[in-house]
Amino acid sequence: MYDHPDIRALVELALQEDIGTGDVTSARCIDADRVAEGRFYARENCVLAGIELLPLIYGSRGSVGELELLHRTGDSV
Repeated sequence: MYDHPDIRALVELALQEDIGTGDVTSARCIDADRVAEGRFYARENCVLAGIELLPLIYGSRGSVGELELLHRTGDSV
């Protein structure tokens, strides 16, 4: 479902709008070969939506070494 060309096109449009050609400050201050690690935390109780899009989002801007999804869309977190 998340491999549909229309979904890929919408994700690419959203990333292009938000990121554009990239962050100039980060490009100058952070070595290109650095590997980042991160986690998402909910500040308040919520119902998760769209988490299955994360591999598509991160994959479209480079590789993702490891992406572990602990919850699914519809889960209360």
